[in-house]
Amino acid sequence: MARAAGDYDRAVAWWSGNAAALEQRAAAAVARGPERAARADYARVEALRPFSARLRYRRAAAEERWGRLDEAVAESARGVALSPLNLQSRGQLAALLEAADRPVEALTAYRELDRLATSPALQIRALDFQVDTIQAQALLRLAALTGDAAEAADARARAVPLLEAYLATIDEIEASAGDDRELRAEALAARGLTPEDRARAERLLAEAQASD
Repeated sequence: MARAAGDYDRAVAWWSGNAAALEQRAAAAVARGPERAARADYARVEALRPFSARLRYRRAAAEERWGRLDEAVAESARGVALSPLNLQSRGQLAALLEAADRPVEALTAYRELDRLATSPALQIRALDFQVDTIQAQALLRLAALTGDAAEAADARARAVPLLEAYLATIDEIEASAGDDRELRAEALAARGLTPEDRARAERLLAEAQASD
């Protein structure tokens, strides 16, 4: 039994390690431009990790970069199906639907993302404070796409406190690191943030407030 367990652990390690290495190689290929090599590596990863929502997210991003929006939408939709509560995947799908000139479906996707983000049963914010900015972006796109003036005004109004809370969290992270710029950058990086995230949130907040 112990030997079987050890064999299983080694097999899982091999499987995960090879898939991770292939994903890194595919991502590098996407950045450099050799599309054929990247697609081949993604196909190999899919064979090793067929039920990975993260893989679908990355493949969708690659398909978008290559200009194939229909394929990107399909990959992103598969990722959402694999991980329905992943708001990052849902945000990607909504944005891709909008880019693919499918505004009705995009509007529905943004509304669904907003519904999930505000569901108290999920308690998503306890897991990731960046849900605030993901939801705020969805609300602003919803406001831009809907033909209902009241819904648009409500969406923009609801985006403001979300972005203010997000920026307040960034302020707290930076304040904890003191005045040293490098320490502040390290503190942000530890939470998966960069200074550009603040600038982006500030732009979104200005957009929401300008439309009041």
